[in-house]
Amino acid sequence: MIKVIRGKWNKNTYEIIEKIGQGGIGAVYKVMDNNKNIKALKMADDINSITREHKFLNELKSSYTPNVYDMDDFQMGGKVYYFIVMDFFNGKNIGRYIKENELNQVDIWKIAGEIGSFLEYIHKKAYIYGDLKAENVMLMNDNEIKIIDMGGVSKKGESLREFTLLYDRSKFNKGIRRAEESYDLFSLTMLVINMILKNDFIKGKGNADLLIRKCQDFGMDFRELKLLKDGLNGNITLKGFLRRVKSLEKSHEIIRMAKIKFKIDKVANYMLVSSIVFFLSVLILNLKRILD
Repeated sequence: MIKVIRGKWNKNTYEIIEKIGQGGIGAVYKVMDNNKNIKALKMADDINSITREHKFLNELKSSYTPNVYDMDDFQMGGKVYYFIVMDFFNGKNIGRYIKENELNQVDIWKIAGEIGSFLEYIHKKAYIYGDLKAENVMLMNDNEIKIIDMGGVSKKGESLREFTLLYDRSKFNKGIRRAEESYDLFSLTMLVINMILKNDFIKGKGNADLLIRKCQDFGMDFRELKLLKDGLNGNITLKGFLRRVKSLEKSHEIIRMAKIKFKIDKVANYMLVSSIVFFLSVLILNLKRILD
């Protein structure tokens, strides 16, 4: 593999540090630019896919997406490759993160709300994300999210350009494979289920009812299960879904804080009782000495 890429037209040079991702269309590398800044470089031999992603990253630019700094091409082995250079996010995609870390219910619903806000943003611009999955969402500090792949974005009403079967409603017989808001909502719901079930998620492949039952086994309450069912079946809008997500996030945060307070009170009470026992012990000992 080539170690340094030099753009044909813009003449910018990028030193490849390591490969960090591989998709159906292209590969992503961690690189260092001319100014020693770390960036992400996505490369493919399909000019249309690179051009489309460059277009969408600029048109749908937000706090959730990387900035784009360069688009160019170069030759390797007699073949032309096209690339875009973007921000490098020093985090972990959700798929990798949940293999190594635990997410509590507050975290899960907070992340779901953040992803949903991004989807709302692009829906207002008449686009559908399409290929939402754990590997396309980076988790940063404080559960801030970044969307790292815009290759599956489609105009509303079009056929989807890219999709992943585990997040595809057609695979689960829940609708057609068309760029609609409800398609993104189905994928978001599946991503929430993935965060809940972790390794058990793959075992429910193709069976939505089984996934819901597994979520119940993992301790999801009736409100959460109802929301997941509505999201999978298209019985709710994204706006309604996010409103209920916010409510769940708040209620779980209240419960979490109450548990913390209970633990603090328990420790405080233990320390108080211990202090009283110690004081009485000293008092009794001194009284005994006086009487003796």
